[in-house]
Amino acid sequence: DADVAPPRKLTPAFYGCYDWHSSVHGHWLLVRLLREFPDAPFAKAAREALRKSLTAENLKQEAAYLRDKGRATFERPYGLAWLLQLMTELREWNDPDAKEMLASCHPLEEAVLERLHSTLNKLLSEPHVRERLEAQSCDLVAGTREALAQRVQADQAKWGRIIRDRNITVE
Repeated sequence: DADVAPPRKLTPAFYGCYDWHSSVHGHWLLVRLLREFPDAPFAKAAREALRKSLTAENLKQEAAYLRDKGRATFERPYGLAWLLQLMTELREWNDPDAKEMLASCHPLEEAVLERLHSTLNKLLSEPHVRERLEAQSCDLVAGTREALAQRVQADQAKWGRIIRDRNITVE
């Protein structure tokens, strides 16, 4: 019965679209447009809309909803990835409002990362998935988020060194 409430109560930052990830995508689009066109005629209204929905209180509720029992299938990785895109856009926007929104989004970002991490580890525990990926020469890394972060940093250092040493450039 707890799910029998208007979306604006259950997911107060991202509602009003047919599905949750479409609302997240709309927020990402507003941030992107504000970054690219800060003086556009729509900028003031877009900024106000973002300030209204991306509040600390709303985003804590979003994180609680995502983490709540029985919500393992609330949103698929595709939708969760849009939240991470929104986070990236906020990080790249050098703006005081963006910094505040980014801080407010942190609890939801953590919930999304936990969900994605859990989903990926579950997939990588399936023998048929592992076999198929290994057949494509994928180097599988399951485990903690910290272990994955260390692996990515090591790969970046390794390939960065190779790129610099060989003067590889994008043409």
